[in-house]
Amino acid sequence: MLASIIIPTYNHASVILSSLESWTHQTINSCDFEVIIVDNNSTDETAALVQAFIKPYSNFHYVLETKAGATHARHRGAAMAKADILMFCDDDGLFNPSCIEEILKVYRLYPQVSAVAGKIDIHWDEIPPEWIIPYEFMLGKLDYGDQIIIGKDLYLNGGLFSIRKQVFEQLRGFNPDLIGSNLIGDGDTGLVIKLHKAEMLIGWTPFAIMDHLQFVN
Repeated sequence: MLASIIIPTYNHASVILSSLESWTHQTINSCDFEVIIVDNNSTDETAALVQAFIKPYSNFHYVLETKAGATHARHRGAAMAKADILMFCDDDGLFNPSCIEEILKVYRLYPQVSAVAGKIDIHWDEIPPEWIIPYEFMLGKLDYGDQIIIGKDLYLNGGLFSIRKQVFEQLRGFNPDLIGSNLIGDGDTGLVIKLHKAEMLIGWTPFAIMDHLQFVN
């Protein structure tokens, strides 16, 4: 097992199957990766849709996490993961077929790297108003250019965030993000800060791509 894809989800029945479909078309063999969908106690049709979708795929797994917050869902997935590389991915993204392969390539090329991020584009359902374009980074857009880069101060976005499991455990994972329904913590940003403080090397590749689904309405 080379990679564990961990997908927290909450009430995204309308988009999650499109996202999961992209993980069925990866260029690496299905026996070399697993997909763990962590349902954060959805109240819509997410559970039924996901469980029906994954039946033909032995490397896809569904689990329920009742503690609210992406951090709890991500940590539940990480505890189940069998691979040394954890890839945390959003449930409203479309991922290119070579996404896993390209992330793993960076770890192979640079064994000292602790975490690797990919390119995130915004995929609008229709033409958005012009005023939002300069703020697409707030919706997750992440683009450092057309070459693989390595550094100690790179930012990773939780939509496509990979890390060595050993490092994840050493840094105690993501920071808290919710208490009840209140946003109180820095979640994935907190883990990036811990990587920076530990002066660990981070990689980024433009060849692993997430199209983040966004709806103008």
